[in-house]
Amino acid sequence: MELDKRGVPLQEVQDREQEFKEASRAHYELLERHAHEGYTPRQLLGIFLVAPWLILAKILGRKIFLGVKLGLSELDRRNYKKKYRQRVVMLITGTLFWFIVLAGIPD
Repeated sequence: MELDKRGVPLQEVQDREQEFKEASRAHYELLERHAHEGYTPRQLLGIFLVAPWLILAKILGRKIFLGVKLGLSELDRRNYKKKYRQRVVMLITGTLFWFIVLAGIPD
């Protein structure tokens, strides 16, 4: 009724509603695609190998105001569920691996 009072044609309203539905559907499909996308084995190995340095840079960067990010919030925001889990696992296992390796080196 309000749009009719303002003189907005009914066809224009229906066209915009249809455009919005199509955009919403496309966005939903994109989020679903993201949810199942994962890292390649090469990318996982890279995260695994640099994990302790990423975490250390994140902790130290906070104290000296550097913008080091682990990328987890961005993955969560864009619905990369599989990538999020893979990155968390690689950060934890990579850090544990390097601590064990460095602790095993004799003095």
